[in-house]
Amino acid sequence: RAIEIDPQYAKANLGMALTLTKLGRGEEAKGYYEKSLALDPRNSQAWNNLGLWHDKMGDLGEAERHYLKALELKPNSAQAHNNLGMIYGKRGEVDRAIREFERSLALNPSSARANSNLALMIYKQGDAARAKALWEKALVLDPQYPEARKALELLARRPS
Repeated sequence: RAIEIDPQYAKANLGMALTLTKLGRGEEAKGYYEKSLALDPRNSQAWNNLGLWHDKMGDLGEAERHYLKALELKPNSAQAHNNLGMIYGKRGEVDRAIREFERSLALNPSSARANSNLALMIYKQGDAARAKALWEKALVLDPQYPEARKALELLARRPS
């Protein structure tokens, strides 16, 4: 309704984009994210969320660009640091991913997602004990967190 009243209201366009994203209507959401950014190019949340859209579409370069812009505007965004870490992890840039996950956790230590993501990168570096501790911490923070639960189950089945 806010968009009907004032189509130039950036926050209303961002709200519509978030709603459409939750409904699985990503292509429509992208247009609202872009309009929100056209109206308010300093909205770090819109940059971050459009980065998520590009990430989901497999365009890691555009996702990275959007996350970096979000961080330029809001350097203390734990979510954007975590998302940027995911891009680096997908590219196999483990050290860069670890740095971003650690930055995310410095800002929000209670993030089960960032703890679990960091655990995976630490595991890839060969430190199974530290990774296990991080996955366990993720489960303390969110006992239902599926990625951490699955990782610990797989780790338990691994031959010593």
